[in-house]
Amino acid sequence: PLSAKPSANAVRSQRWRGFVGIAHVYLGAGIFQPYRGTIRLMFGDGKVSESDAAYHWGYWANEELALGKNVTEEPDKKGGK
Repeated sequence: PLSAKPSANAVRSQRWRGFVGIAHVYLGAGIFQPYRGTIRLMFGDGKVSESDAAYHWGYWANEELALGKNVTEEPDKKGGK
């Protein structure tokens, strides 16, 4: 006979998936400081500041910046360069 009560493994799995889902929402929404601007990467123009790139992707980002690959310069929002 089938039991209406889910197994302990099924409950653990559902809780874990819920936790991972909520974590993705927090990170994607940029609620935690290191992930500010993540929503722009996913759904915007895909651009990130040099400091954020260096923080998240260290060696690779510094190599790209040194070579000038995949780098665009944009004016500061405050009116400077």
